[in-house]
Amino acid sequence: MKTVRHTYLSLAFVVCLVSSATAGEYGMEGIETVGVDIFAAKNNVDGGIVSGFELPGERQLKDAFVLKLRQNGLIVIQEGRTKSILYLNIFLIDAGDNNTTITVEVVLRQWSEVVRNRKRVMATTWMRSNTCVVSNSELLHALNFYTEASADKFLSEWLAANPRR
Repeated sequence: MKTVRHTYLSLAFVVCLVSSATAGEYGMEGIETVGVDIFAAKNNVDGGIVSGFELPGERQLKDAFVLKLRQNGLIVIQEGRTKSILYLNIFLIDAGDNNTTITVEVVLRQWSEVVRNRKRVMATTWMRSNTCVVSNSELLHALNFYTEASADKFLSEWLAANPRR
């Protein structure tokens, strides 16, 4: 019975919403270092948003995310200033019937110059988002799966713009 349920959930992953925005390979060209930040938010019982809570497995998600970036040659700076920041945003919404809607979003923000007025702003230059409804019993598995899938997509595009020498 467990195998059937797992197969059903795996099929549910296929129909999840995937969205992305990218500035093309030129938006990632020359990036050697990034800072990484994780943000988690969930809805509360009255429909409001709660942020700053401890997401189950949050430390492991961030550690696995950072390790994957480093294994592919990206330098991750824990503290200090960097020209690029990679955000791992996780949103949870109670979908009822012991289910949760999750959105895992990876966003690359870089210091950029506005041509019109020459001001420097932190702008989003790449984003990948996955949204899916999962059983609460499969929540951690789904968070790991979508975090890894989003990291893989980012790294694929980053490596295309920055081939290893």
